[in-house]
Amino acid sequence: MPLKTLHVYCRVVDNFGDAGVCWRLARQLAREHALDVTLWIDRPAVLARLVPDLTLNAAPGGALVVRPWPEAEPDDAWPDVAVCAFGCDPPAWLRTRLAGGPVRPLWINLEYLSAEHWVDGCHGLASIKSADGAREHFYFPGFRATTGGLAGERGLLAARDAFRAGGAAAAWWQAHDLPDPPGRRVSIFCYPDAPLVPLLRAMAEGGEPTLALVAGGAGGDALSQWLNGLDKPTQEHRLPRWQAGKLTLVRLPMLPIDDYDRLLWSCEVNFVRGEDSWVRGLWAGRPMVWQPYRQTDQAHRIKLDAFLDWQAPALAGLDPAARTAVSDLSHAWSDGTDPGPAWIRLTRALPSLAVAFDALSRETALQDGLAERLVRFCNSRL
Repeated sequence: MPLKTLHVYCRVVDNFGDAGVCWRLARQLAREHALDVTLWIDRPAVLARLVPDLTLNAAPGGALVVRPWPEAEPDDAWPDVAVCAFGCDPPAWLRTRLAGGPVRPLWINLEYLSAEHWVDGCHGLASIKSADGAREHFYFPGFRATTGGLAGERGLLAARDAFRAGGAAAAWWQAHDLPDPPGRRVSIFCYPDAPLVPLLRAMAEGGEPTLALVAGGAGGDALSQWLNGLDKPTQEHRLPRWQAGKLTLVRLPMLPIDDYDRLLWSCEVNFVRGEDSWVRGLWAGRPMVWQPYRQTDQAHRIKLDAFLDWQAPALAGLDPAARTAVSDLSHAWSDGTDPGPAWIRLTRALPSLAVAFDALSRETALQDGLAERLVRFCNSRL
């Protein structure tokens, strides 16, 4: 029996990232695979900030419904597949049904994305729960063909290229009241422990003008104190702007999820974090610096090194100084040390890095994505 209905269960842990991943997947499954999809989420208000008007995102071909986390068993028909995102426990009534009964949905545990090689061996494995015999399948997104793939819509890179080639990019930039000084554009979305102020100081002291577009909430008290030492921003613009040497800084409001893609497409360098923005940074096809969530056991270093190893072949033809700059900046950004020296070295290599990261995005997009592989996986087990 082919897959027709699928439910995604999301408990928001990493704030916007979890909601973003689940929304993109649910929307793509409905739009591109004509499935009836229900996204159950425990914090709908978080998703509403990413998708301000959910009613405008009804997917052609399939039905997409977003509903609050179901504490009580709904009256709806049971889905063919229940996807529990990021290891969240299914609702108690669903957990009982997964153990047996007249209808037994296929249970998928959608794990966090990782470039580590152990993921390849664990992807697709099943676990039989000794207490009741319920079967849980572990589904690992990943960067290689032996994993569950990466989230990315059909035609995404074509839409990106058209946005850049036509007048849409300039119109979008102007509509969001963003400055257009000479020099490079850099987007920054990071965890509070990122060494943001040292990076901004390096940009201010650099040789080329730089526009830094910093996501709201980034930098914490350290950034606020640094900005307080600068001239107060003018009030003539919707978004406040600060000037420090060669640096122009803009604090961004929360952007809808599709506008965040357009921001990444519009910048020459993107600092991203977590999971959702990590993958979208890859699809932007521009040099990117990823910040994994810092962990006390230093596991984030292992995750970062695995990703750098994965992207290394795409940079193999570059000057060694360019490759080292990417690695050094990534490690400094992740470890909380001064990223300034590595940033300066990276800017000197931006032309060659831009070509390499664009090629990496295009080569990776040739693989089947997360949605395609998930549908195929489910159909093989229904």
